[in-house]
Amino acid sequence: MRRAFTLIELLVVIAIIGVLVGLLMPAVQSARSAARRAQCQNNLKQIGVAMSSYLSQRNVLPMSAVAGIGHGINQSCFALVLPHLEQQPMYNAYNFLVENYDPANSTVVGTKLPNFMCPDSPLPPDNLPSDQVVRFDGTKYPAGSSFARCTYAANWGGSQNTLGSEYTTTKGAYKGVMMTVKMVIPAGGVTTCIRPQDIRDGMANTLLVG
Repeated sequence: MRRAFTLIELLVVIAIIGVLVGLLMPAVQSARSAARRAQCQNNLKQIGVAMSSYLSQRNVLPMSAVAGIGHGINQSCFALVLPHLEQQPMYNAYNFLVENYDPANSTVVGTKLPNFMCPDSPLPPDNLPSDQVVRFDGTKYPAGSSFARCTYAANWGGSQNTLGSEYTTTKGAYKGVMMTVKMVIPAGGVTTCIRPQDIRDGMANTLLVG
């Protein structure tokens, strides 16, 4: 005749299993966090390589956003480096002569790219409606389009928004490494884009994308 577990023995086994699970969970969470961090670092590395490739072809860093009448606006540096992220078809489908929220660009700007999303980002994965985007002057984009999320940002510098107001009040305007320009020149030519020699502290000591 086989002896069954007593209640005390069963409770002891459950307690041991609970302790083991309690010890294992932090290790699992740590491993997942490390994997997400590695993925985010890889995304930044790929973006950095794309920016470097753009620089080697044109001897300037990509502009943070195109501006100027007749050229559209808000074409970000991430759109400009799409060919260097193996996204040539998406780059070809984008119309740089109109605004980024124009219906002609709705498919491209609404397409999610893993390279532009940090796995640890608290932002929701849903696209952002265009009428929820607030520009530095306080106005919003027209409704009717939506943007895929991007959790990375270029070092634009600025002084036109509230984020830089404290610095500009005490020290004056400041420049990032991807200043906005007022003309579109696909390759070469005179622009106000930043060149490596314009970065006084050296590129190795300057934040590019974060």
